[in-house]
Amino acid sequence: MNRQFDLSFGKTTPAVKWLVIINSALFLLDSLSRFQLQPIFHLYPPDVWEHRMIWQPISYMFFHANPWHLLLNMLLLWMVGGSVEGTWGSKRFLGFYLTCGLGGAALCMLFSWNAGVVGASGAVLGVMTAFALLFPDAVILAFFLVPMKAKYFISILAGLILLLAWQNPQDGTSHLAHLGGLATAFLYIKGGQLLEGLRKKMPSSRYALPPRRRKKRRPLNPVVVESPRKEQGVLQRQIDEILQKIHDKGLDSLTEEEKRILDKASWMLRQRDGGIINLEDYRR
Repeated sequence: MNRQFDLSFGKTTPAVKWLVIINSALFLLDSLSRFQLQPIFHLYPPDVWEHRMIWQPISYMFFHANPWHLLLNMLLLWMVGGSVEGTWGSKRFLGFYLTCGLGGAALCMLFSWNAGVVGASGAVLGVMTAFALLFPDAVILAFFLVPMKAKYFISILAGLILLLAWQNPQDGTSHLAHLGGLATAFLYIKGGQLLEGLRKKMPSSRYALPPRRRKKRRPLNPVVVESPRKEQGVLQRQIDEILQKIHDKGLDSLTEEEKRILDKASWMLRQRDGGIINLEDYRR
């Protein structure tokens, strides 16, 4: 799929729209409030492990350090998130977004014990990874300047983040959260594709239920399922009753079922000896 994405190609889908609104609203609330919210809602591993602030691995991704931090994350989310949400649907997209954010939090909690972390960067980079895997040949403006296929851009970006995490772990940016979001997105998508491929290749279980058989419809006339001799006797009694009805009330009083029985009797007589039941004889 070859498409060029730039700032004019972002799609405002429901989940992306609400994520932008919620992140922006919380940033304004945090900036204007007398109380500092970030010490409660940022990700700080000692608080999670020792003080049971178990909401922090999720809440941290909805707060940002400064306006530029918020603007960059929301701009990237708007640029590529709509395409991913449009492919997966809002429910799956939102679950994926939060999962990538949790992946970033997990890496920080394991390897960055004494650092406080805020920002949606891990989740947003996970969405960018999903975009690159879903639309590998789409052309985007890398770093808002250079046209580049998404698959090459995300590879370069992942290498750059890994290098920064190795060389400058204390530069004020949580490279581990970024790396965790990227890795979680990659494992989520590739792992899902692998499982789907294995499921298709697996032979059907010998314990699987057999194909459902359609029930045979019972015929309207019970004489059809009986033996020929018994069928003739039942049919004869039905004919006698119908002929008596014609004699008493006329041919027009017959129901569709009774007419069908007479037609069947006429056909059987023709097959046997050429006899014909003529209904006109019974109009009197």
